[in-house]
Amino acid sequence: MKRGRKKGDINPNSPFQQIKRRLERGWTIDNFKAFELFNITRLSGIIHTLRNTYSMNIETNEVTENGKRFARYKLAR
Repeated sequence: MKRGRKKGDINPNSPFQQIKRRLERGWTIDNFKAFELFNITRLSGIIHTLRNTYSMNIETNEVTENGKRFARYKLAR
């Protein structure tokens, strides 16, 4: 019999889990940092899932740096 993950198990090293852990530790994340650290290009999709499926209270702050506007996310305390 082939051994595998049970339904519902999540790979602890998946980009999704890495973002979740980062927010739970009190750190912020934005698209640039997500790409740099985890090679993630669709951070907003992960944030959406964390908010709606995991009921995480994630704040969005609009930031402007070097003339570029982007969202920076953090877990509300």
